[in-house]
Amino acid sequence: MRIAEYKQVSTRTEQQTIHHPAEYDEFGEIVREPWDEVVDVEVPVMGMVYRDMTPEEIKEWEEQRPQTPQPPTLDERVENLETRTDDTEEALRMILERTVV
Repeated sequence: MRIAEYKQVSTRTEQQTIHHPAEYDEFGEIVREPWDEVVDVEVPVMGMVYRDMTPEEIKEWEEQRPQTPQPPTLDERVENLETRTDDTEEALRMILERTVV
């Protein structure tokens, strides 16, 4: 069984600008003007990697599989919709009876 993972596949170099604010002394006088610094930064490049599952992962997946709820069958869904429709019709009937009186 194969599994997809999102992980770092390489890196690339980007330039980023770092803004340094002005520096002041205790009297509020500017000691150093604000300035920008351009630096090179290594940035990860992410991507999908497909690999085979380990035996431990397969075992864990099989153990969790029965715990997941099964979707309702078509008959259960139809019955649920019919019940909700009946409830809605009853509620509308009650509302209309109150407004007519």
